[in-house]
Amino acid sequence: MKNDNANIKSKHKLGASGTVVLMMLATVVAKGLGLLRSVLMAKYYGAGMLSNAFSEASHIPLTFFDLLFATAISGCFIPVYNSFKRREDGGISEEADEFACSFFNLVLLGAGILAFLGIVFADVIVGTLGLDNETKALTVRLMRIMFPMIIFTGTAYTLTGVMQSRGEYLLPAMISALYNAAVIIYFLFFDGLLGENRIYGLAVAYLVGWFLQLLTLLIPLLKRGFRYRPVLNIKTPEMKKAIRLAPSIMVGSWFIPAALLSAMFFTSFVSVDGAVTIYDYANTAFTMFAGTLTYSICNYAFPELSRLSASGDDTSFNRTVRTGVLSVFALVLPFMVFVMFLSPQIIAALYMRGEFTAVGACGSAGAFRILIAAMPAFAVMELGSRVFYSKNLGKVPMRAAIIGIIVDVAVSFLFVESGITELWGVNSVAFATVVGYYAAAAVIIAGAARRIKGLFNVDFGFQAAKLFLCTLLCTAAVWGTLRIISKFAGELNPYGSGMMYNLMICVITFIPAAAVYLISLKVFRVSFVGNKE
Repeated sequence: MKNDNANIKSKHKLGASGTVVLMMLATVVAKGLGLLRSVLMAKYYGAGMLSNAFSEASHIPLTFFDLLFATAISGCFIPVYNSFKRREDGGISEEADEFACSFFNLVLLGAGILAFLGIVFADVIVGTLGLDNETKALTVRLMRIMFPMIIFTGTAYTLTGVMQSRGEYLLPAMISALYNAAVIIYFLFFDGLLGENRIYGLAVAYLVGWFLQLLTLLIPLLKRGFRYRPVLNIKTPEMKKAIRLAPSIMVGSWFIPAALLSAMFFTSFVSVDGAVTIYDYANTAFTMFAGTLTYSICNYAFPELSRLSASGDDTSFNRTVRTGVLSVFALVLPFMVFVMFLSPQIIAALYMRGEFTAVGACGSAGAFRILIAAMPAFAVMELGSRVFYSKNLGKVPMRAAIIGIIVDVAVSFLFVESGITELWGVNSVAFATVVGYYAAAAVIIAGAARRIKGLFNVDFGFQAAKLFLCTLLCTAAVWGTLRIISKFAGELNPYGSGMMYNLMICVITFIPAAAVYLISLKVFRVSFVGNKE
């Protein structure tokens, strides 16, 4: 159709780098709204019983969704959808859209069943957590309100795959914006009107936000020629292939949601008021920053890699992977350094207001600093998994996830039994999560070196080495700038200062560090595109 052709032409006109930049900007807006949502949550609810119950109730349905649907949907849908031959005019074939409708309806059915089971067995699920009786009861009530989100999010993920495969990347990158906006509007205009029932109103606002995500994708797709059909044909070769790929991809996506479940479970045993919430704020900040820097490149690369894999162009495939890896690390490494030095200022600026005191901010900052060390491993897992999915090699990410989960839970359990959790608090949980991340990433790297021939070469290693050198120079710039600030302004006290002071420290530190990093990239001629074979 004409709309399909327009999308393709627009993508080529922008170029890969232009598209990724726009996607990143869109992601920044969406994630920024998500961060504002968390900031308002900290302001209005602080770190106490209400926030603990809501954190558990909102994360459990999302975690179940992530465990069973999230990556499995895109991982098995996009490669199969892209395997259909396009029409002579470059548009999407009727067979491809019929497959998309069948897949959409299958996800709708599965998500509906899971939502029903979650509502029915909410008390059983919550009963496994180390919460007091009052918090458990509230968590159950809230979770029964929010479990239907699985239906909206699952179908939205399917439509995201359709749009990305059609060459439309910007709108999927923005889908969480309406969800976050709905919650923000509730905080600003309705939270204070509901009195004791305000926490239930917040749960409804979350549900409405998730529904808006679905509409944000469905309406534009229908306008662009996508025709929904109430069909469920699981006997076609393409559906059989997608279903066959789903189990390994599903398990391969388990690490991040399982790590969150593990963290929520072990944090509930920390003898600090609001420990679950304190960790949740740190993890939210981590996933926001890591996701913003990683997902734009990954989400653009995956459909491209699927097309290249289907065409058998191994040379272009490997070059695209190398470019993606270098691009992600060029963003992740300096940012990790910056945040590790300035985590107290960042957390204090984001969350320390209203009901969220300096004590809670200090706890979140410590966990955040530890979690941010996992950014390189996070990037390896996200991009590496998509490389394997595009090659229909889902067993490698599956093994990585299983090993990562085992390591995470084992370390967390060891800390609890040895008393380290009692001593370190939420920091011990964050450390166990980081160890799990790197265990999973190691499996991904080993699998890539073994399974994909010619993926990495001497030139890639040379460019990566120069990139690490530039990061070291950036580290020196951050450390030196903070030393100079301390000399003239005295000892930095983020928890005794206001938001603007902490933001000013971050900006003053960022500017020279970014300048040093960019100049060093230029001086050392770090190349991201067109790595030599």
